[in-house]
Amino acid sequence: MKRNVITFFSKILIFLLKFFKIKLFKLNVGRIGHLVELFFLYNLRAEKEKNTKFLCYLYYSNKISNKYLFNKFKKHLNIIPYKIGNFLDRVINSLEMSDDQKNSVRVFDFLNKKSGWEYYNGEILDIQITKDEETYFKNFLKDKNIRFPYVCINLWSFKHLKENYPGLDWSHHDLRLSNDENFTELINYITEKKMNVVIMGHDPSRFKKINNDKVFNYPSVRDDILDVLLIKNCYCYISDSTGLDYLAFAFKRPMLLNSPFLNFFFNKNDKLVYLLKSQFNVKKNRTSTLNEMLYEDDTLFKVKSEFYKKNNIIIKDNNSFEILDAYKNLDFLIKNNYCEKKIEKYSEKFWNTYKQALLEKNFKEKNHYKNGPYPYVYNNIELN
Repeated sequence: MKRNVITFFSKILIFLLKFFKIKLFKLNVGRIGHLVELFFLYNLRAEKEKNTKFLCYLYYSNKISNKYLFNKFKKHLNIIPYKIGNFLDRVINSLEMSDDQKNSVRVFDFLNKKSGWEYYNGEILDIQITKDEETYFKNFLKDKNIRFPYVCINLWSFKHLKENYPGLDWSHHDLRLSNDENFTELINYITEKKMNVVIMGHDPSRFKKINNDKVFNYPSVRDDILDVLLIKNCYCYISDSTGLDYLAFAFKRPMLLNSPFLNFFFNKNDKLVYLLKSQFNVKKNRTSTLNEMLYEDDTLFKVKSEFYKKNNIIIKDNNSFEILDAYKNLDFLIKNNYCEKKIEKYSEKFWNTYKQALLEKNFKEKNHYKNGPYPYVYNNIELN
């Protein structure tokens, strides 16, 4: 009887939300990647559905990852108390309805890693920068002797996670780690071209062996506003899959991404080059091809280190030559608006193979990759 009563009132709630055109979403403000991605996608949807009332409740509101960004974002949000938002979400989850029915009153489908990206078509995140903020940024660059153009490099680190979330086990992100030394040759190449390099992130111990007046170790002085303005104005952004990637992408900066998994590909931006880390299958004693990754190893949309350890798959970092050569291709792309022919041909074959796997396995994410332009993929793994 009690269950029937709960179900009845839950259905009334769904009906009222639909009738008054209200949709709910949870905004994770504790990690900058989640904060930027979810706000950006919400904003795109709000532009399409102007008659809908969007209600937002905050997750990790006591650990706001970037207060400067959040203060810019919250002006565009209808924020409700966490307890109310969480209660409504739990009610929706409890209903014996299809996922599509539940998602009719939500902004995002959390079972779909690409939910919300169907509204993206090359837009740029619009943040109003005040004159005082511009002056602050210019003075910072002058004081640190950073000149345009400069390149931002951001490698994964556990430092901020361990500091902000002590006691939690973050080892599932081990596969994101890259060796600093593999980027040294790239940094030297960039600075030899009379360009500055800004080392981003939270860990000042990164690249501590580099002594170059054109390389600035930013983590030692990092500031929320500078995270935003440095990326917004950079020549290009280089990373190995971190939260700041979403900010660089939302600002539509040219990007080189040293990626450890077949997941989270940024689409509809033709100024991106992906450098995929290879996957060594211990049982087969060789590096897997793309087809094997997609169909046999089943590593598509697998982002936790435990999966790879359990299945005896070793993620191998790219070497300094591959990283440097991939950057040269990105630099060529920035200057000429097209990539080298061999990269273009490989990328086309890569995306045909990737999209076919999405269709055959009927992943919800398949809709996101229907149309291009697609990012370029540096050819460091065999397709078949």
